[in-house]
Amino acid sequence: MRILIPVIVAAATALAAATTASAQPAPAASAPIEKSHGWSAQAGYEVFSLRDVSRNIKPPDASPIAWRGSGQAVSGRYEISALKSAHLFDGSVSRNGGFSYVAPTASVAASASDSASRFDLRYEYRRYFLRDIGFDGFDIGLGVQGVGTRVAFDRHITSTLQTATRTSGGGVAGVVSLRLRRWQRFAADASWGNGAVVSLRTTEHSANPSGDESFSGGNYLSDLFVRGDVTLTGATRLSVTWRRGFDYYASDHFSYSGHRQSLNVGISYAY
Repeated sequence: MRILIPVIVAAATALAAATTASAQPAPAASAPIEKSHGWSAQAGYEVFSLRDVSRNIKPPDASPIAWRGSGQAVSGRYEISALKSAHLFDGSVSRNGGFSYVAPTASVAASASDSASRFDLRYEYRRYFLRDIGFDGFDIGLGVQGVGTRVAFDRHITSTLQTATRTSGGGVAGVVSLRLRRWQRFAADASWGNGAVVSLRTTEHSANPSGDESFSGGNYLSDLFVRGDVTLTGATRLSVTWRRGFDYYASDHFSYSGHRQSLNVGISYAY
């Protein structure tokens, strides 16, 4: 009996504790991570260069002369992001002047009237398949990008000999991305994309006033993109973007390659 009484008391105490615990409401589950929306507007400086690759029967390996200029660049982005995915809408406009013909050993100023401009629209869906790699907040993702672009070149060989070229097209690119979200006041992401664009090229030549020349062809593009955001107040951030791009245009009658590099600074806002 002496042994049975403590056992009964202990069992009763345990049963009372279990009953009290079951009567209490269960702790609330953590709220799921909601989607965030954000936009950014940036302006900066771009360097643009174009290399013609002459084509007759067989093109040479490369042209050593680059037509190079620089100017202003403006870009904007709207983003819908979540823990595992992101939708990105990007647009950029640039206009370049002050061109010169640059060789490996010398540089000659081009006409002051020479100019180049570029307009890009892109949509990207990105999925982060690998998250918290090595440490919390570092993710690796893959994405697909739809691209629409228009490039314009106005070149003046002499005061009476000039060409105006317009290239417009659209295509698809694959993207590998890195995302860093470890600190409250700083975030960064980088991406590398490669793809193809089908475009139409139209050229007006002062020596051929009777009409335009139009060609179509498949083009290759590659972009490297790095961005950092520093929180200023609340949802407002200072954003800095560096981008380097390469475009190769080709058809049965022409081929050339374009390089561009830009640094933009602006403000972003998330909500």
